[in-house]
Amino acid sequence: MYVQHIRGGAVAVAVGLALAGVNSMAANSTVTPFIFSTEAMGVSGANPVQNPVIRYDLGQTIDNGDFVRLTFTNFAVSAINGAANVVCSDGAGNVNVDFAVHDFTSNSVTLRANSRTVADATGSRCFIPQDAFRGLASQFSSAGTATFTTTAITGTGGNQFDAGTTATTIFAAASQFTAALTTALDGVVNVENNRGSFTTGTADVLAISWTNDQASRAGFDGTSTQSAKVSRYNATVNGNFSFLDDGLDGCTIADLGAGAGSLAITATSAGVAIAGGASLTSINTACSAISFNVDADTGDTTLDASTVYGATLTFSKGSNTAPAIAVGGFTVSTSVNYANVAGNSAASASYASFGAGEWTYSGFVAVVPFMPFEERFSNTVYLSNRSAQSGGAITVTAYVDGNSPCTFTLSGANSSPTANAPINIGGRIKAGIRGCTTSAQTPWATGSLRATLVITSPLPSATTELVTAYTDTAVNRTVSVPNSSTDYR
Repeated sequence: MYVQHIRGGAVAVAVGLALAGVNSMAANSTVTPFIFSTEAMGVSGANPVQNPVIRYDLGQTIDNGDFVRLTFTNFAVSAINGAANVVCSDGAGNVNVDFAVHDFTSNSVTLRANSRTVADATGSRCFIPQDAFRGLASQFSSAGTATFTTTAITGTGGNQFDAGTTATTIFAAASQFTAALTTALDGVVNVENNRGSFTTGTADVLAISWTNDQASRAGFDGTSTQSAKVSRYNATVNGNFSFLDDGLDGCTIADLGAGAGSLAITATSAGVAIAGGASLTSINTACSAISFNVDADTGDTTLDASTVYGATLTFSKGSNTAPAIAVGGFTVSTSVNYANVAGNSAASASYASFGAGEWTYSGFVAVVPFMPFEERFSNTVYLSNRSAQSGGAITVTAYVDGNSPCTFTLSGANSSPTANAPINIGGRIKAGIRGCTTSAQTPWATGSLRATLVITSPLPSATTELVTAYTDTAVNRTVSVPNSSTDYR
């Protein structure tokens, strides 16, 4: 009898037999596939992978001798179980069709319909058991996911029908480990104390954590978890740590524990401090990279079973003697040392770096409520420094004629404070404002261009003043402009 095939098929992965809590699905539904540990696969060899139970819903009826083929992407089939039975039932549990696992290629498995007990098996739910076929974990780990599509094939003529419309994910590989910033460096360097401390005290803290997501990584046998065994968590914090260089001769590991600047580290596992569990391992000569690690094999079974380890670094500066604390941003890069469950095949993996905060200066802030910047005006903005401190960035926030505020850092000559001397930064500010203004406000020679300025400099407020004025070159007249540092204090 000729059967006209007119409906589209659908397939879904059901992992209810392997991962608890997953319910039966309607056609074209998706579920979470088996997720394996990338690290465990890397150190455990070419492990055979058993598939989750696959639910295949017939979109059209099927005849005895017809085939259903699963074609895989990023997964190589290594063996099939010819004795496995694929049963298709209706919603009441009545068996309508059964299939046998017929054959396979490197990227496909083919099922053959052996018996159909109803006239129309459309909509029957077919369950392909876990032991129907196997592959190797290493063959899809680098791709991250493995998917398959389905199609039915007539036993006579080999015509394809009832093709699935979407690819279904059956396996995925994901890292077992993640690292995160817990507490960022956010110290404000106290310029009133010669940049020798923070405004909140003598220390600032950086904390990071590592999470070992071993419980959610599927085992290669499809029924249990399998993960890499961790031995050590590692990290490097990058930034300017020149205040630790007590001898001003390049940083060494000895500089971290002594002198006016110092660094201490503590570790935690399962929220419990680990005595001796963390180590500061190195600092480069340029004082820009500090490496440390946390031991994940402490000998304490409770701590070693923890899935979250942490490290806290405390940076301290106890005096205002040189070298001063420098400002700038920080980043952290991390890695993990691990092995297979037996402790063999040691390996390590590095992970993406992330921001770890920044140190900024306190200091002098002045507001200039009005300053014209048209081309005919010459601007005088003297920053008078009566302290021995020098260097550091001068920043300006300009509010220009209804535009959004624009903040810029001065560059070039006369753009950084000089000890016990004034500098004229008017020209640098004018150049910065040129970069802030819109094309509608040019040319400068015509139209009006006025700004309110907020000027910040890393200098002690008590010994810093701003002198502001402008000269109208068209009439050779100079006008003194009040500012908050001299006129409103």
